[in-house]
Order: sequence, then structure tokens, then C-alpha cells
Amino acid sequence: MSPSAAMSLRDSFGDRKIPVISRKITACVLCRKLKSLQMLLENDVSWKEKMEGRMSRLEQSIIQSTNQPPRITAGNAALWQQPLSIDNVLK
Repeated sequence: MSPSAAMSLRDSFGDRKIPVISRKITACVLCRKLKSLQMLLENDVSWKEKMEGRMSRLEQSIIQSTNQPPRITAGNAALWQQPLSIDNVLK
């Protein structure tokens, strides 16, 4: 319908005002499900990236701590000075 035809139709009903559309357009059920699935997958990817970073830092920390010589403190100094045997460890 041409704009002039629409205007003449409005004139015939006595209303020259352009109607205001108040309804919002919503997505179909399938589109909403796909959007929800997309959001879940994006959240899963970001969670996985965070966990991979944490695991990498944990692995590096373990590697660094196992490569260092054991720390001798006043409490365990006597244990390091004795030959290793089950009797010394269980004391």
C-alpha cells in the first residue's frame, strides 16, 4: 500500500495520527533455545579457560616446589642429621 493510500484510508476513519506500536517483537521458541544454548556454551568456554589457567599455575607451583631442596627448620633438623630408617621416622 502506498503512503498516500494509507493516508487516505486514515482520513476516511477520521484519524491522521500514525499508530504507535506498543508490542515488542519476541523471538520464536527455537531462536530462544538456540540463544540459551549459545550462552551456555560461551559460559562453559570461559569457565574452561579459567580452570585451565588455574591448573597451569598449580602445575607450575608444584614443579617449582619439587625442584627446591627440602627446608630444614629447628623442629626437623635432628631428623635430617640421622640416617633414614623407619624407627627414626616414627619417633
